[in-house]
Amino acid sequence: MKREMKGGDYMKPLHMVMVILVTVGAVNWGLVGVAQYNFVESLFGAGSTLTNLIYILVGVSGIWLFVQHKTECKSC
Repeated sequence: MKREMKGGDYMKPLHMVMVILVTVGAVNWGLVGVAQYNFVESLFGAGSTLTNLIYILVGVSGIWLFVQHKTECKSC
């Protein structure tokens, strides 16, 4: 049975994609710092359009999640 989306339900899939992108970015930076290994560049090539797009999406996702957190956090 299909459930109707209410309120912010339509944002949940987008939110999950953003969380995944920010996590990938955090892990990638951790690998760069610890092992001098850039996972994103090893997958898509250094300086490629796809690599740059991934970096842009990670950055936008991080900013979006920060702003969303600041507006919705009850204990901040």
